Amino acid sequence: MHDLINLIFFILLITVIGAIAETFARKNIFSAQISRMLFFFLLSLFSAFAFLIIDNFFAQVLLALILTISSLFFLREKRTLLFGKRNGSNQFLFFSIAFLIEVLIFKSHRFFAFYSLVTFSVIVLLKGFANPKEGKTIKVTSEGKSRSDLTIVFAVTFLFLILIEQLRAVSFLDFKYTFSFTYLFVSSALIASIITLFDAASSKGAEYLNVPLFTGILIFIFLETQNNELLFNFSLGLFLSLVVAYLSYKVEFLTLSGAVVTFLLAGFIFGLGGWKWSIPILAFFILSSILSKVRKKKNTDVDFYFEKTGVRDHWQVIANGGLGGILILLNQMSPNEIYYYAYLASLAAVCADTWATEIGTMYPAKTVNILTFKEIAQGVSGGISFRGTFGAFLGAFVIAISGMFWVKATLFYFALVSFAGLLGSIFDSLLGATVQLQNQCVVCEKITERQIHCGAETKYFRGLKWLNNDIVNLSAGLFGIFVIIAFNSF
Repeated sequence: MHDLINLIFFILLITVIGAIAETFARKNIFSAQISRMLFFFLLSLFSAFAFLIIDNFFAQVLLALILTISSLFFLREKRTLLFGKRNGSNQFLFFSIAFLIEVLIFKSHRFFAFYSLVTFSVIVLLKGFANPKEGKTIKVTSEGKSRSDLTIVFAVTFLFLILIEQLRAVSFLDFKYTFSFTYLFVSSALIASIITLFDAASSKGAEYLNVPLFTGILIFIFLETQNNELLFNFSLGLFLSLVVAYLSYKVEFLTLSGAVVTFLLAGFIFGLGGWKWSIPILAFFILSSILSKVRKKKNTDVDFYFEKTGVRDHWQVIANGGLGGILILLNQMSPNEIYYYAYLASLAAVCADTWATEIGTMYPAKTVNILTFKEIAQGVSGGISFRGTFGAFLGAFVIAISGMFWVKATLFYFALVSFAGLLGSIFDSLLGATVQLQNQCVVCEKITERQIHCGAETKYFRGLKWLNNDIVNLSAGLFGIFVIIAFNSF
C-alpha cells in the first residue's frame, strides 16, 4: 500500500511538472528550450529518487511503463510545444525507455540507476543554460553537437564519479564501496570519455536514452567490483577498436559516424569479451567490407535499388552489430553461455544477409520474389537467387567457424548457427517482399529503397514508412537470436 501511494505521488508530480512547463512555454514565461530543460531536469531527478523510495519492483515497472506510454501519446500530439511533433523531439520517449530498461536490469542494484539519473539531470540542467557560440560544433552525425554541451557531459560525468565515495555521508543511500584513487580516477575518466562519445554520436534526442542508460551500466561494470584486470583489458580493447575504426575510416569502409559507433561497439566487445567475442565480429566486418568493395567493382547497376551502399554509416553499424554490444553487456552483468550462442546467431544472420546481397548481385543473375517466385529485377528488396542463397549459407557458416574455438564444435553446433543465420537472412527477404519501405523514382519509375533517385526525391510506393533497410537488418539479427533461444528451450 505504501508503494502504491508513492507511485501515485510520483505520477501526479511528473504530470504537474509537465503541465507547468508546457504552460510556461505557451505563455512565454520561459522559452520552450528552458521549459523543456526544467521538465527533463526534474523528471530525471524524481525518477532517480523513485528507485530509492518505491521498493516494490512491479510498482517501479508500472511507473516506467506509464511514462513510456505517455511519451508515445505525446509523440503523436501536434499541439504540445515541448513533447510532440511540433518540436520534432523524441527526448521524452527515449528517456522513458532508458528508465524502463534501468528498472529491469538494476532490480538488485538500484543505487547505480539512481546515480546515473542524478548525473544525467545535472547534465540536462547545465546544457539548458549553456549558450554555445555559432559554429562551435562537432559533427559526428549530420545533426552535430556543440563543444560546450560535450564538455558539460564529460565534466559532470567525471566529477560525479570521482566524488562518488563522498556518498558515504548520505545515510539513506547505504553506500559501502571503497576504491583506490588510481582505479577511481582512471575508470571515471574512461567512463566519462565513453559517455561523451555516446552523446556526440546520438541524434534525434537519442542521448536521452544513451547517456543515462550507459552511465548506469558502465559504473555497475567498473565500480561494483574493483577489477584492475577488467579495467586494463577494457582500455586495451578500446585502443584496438580505435585502430580498427580509424583504419576502416581511412580506407572508406566507414563514414565518420560509422567509425565513432564502431569504436564504441568494438571497444565493448574487444574489452569485455576478448578474442572469444572479437574474432566473429572482425570476421564479419572485414570479410563483408571486402566483399562489398569487390561487388561494387563488378556490378554497380544494383546500387540504384539499395538505400545505402559501400561505406557504412552509424545506423548500419548499429543494425549489424548493435545486438552484439547488448549481448556482451548482458553477459558481463550476468554471465551465461547462451548469450555467446545468441551473439553468434545474430552475427550469422546479418552476415548471411550481407553475403546474400553481395555474392548474389556480384554478377547479373535470375532473381525471383521470395513469395511469388516471379522474376524481378536484381537488387529489388525481397528478391532471392540461387547464388545469393548459397552466399547466405556461406556467410553464416563462416561465423560458425569463427566461434568454434570457444565452444563444443560439434556437427550440431555448425548446423544450429548456420541454420539460425540462414533463417535470419530468409526473414530479411520476407520483410523486404512485404512490409519494408519501398519508394518509386519519379523520373525512371523504378522501385528503390532510396529517398533520392535520379537527382529527384522519390515518392512512397508501399510498406511501413519507418521500416527501412537498417531496421530490417536489425530484425534479421533478432530472428537469429530467436532461433537460438527456441532451440535452447527444448
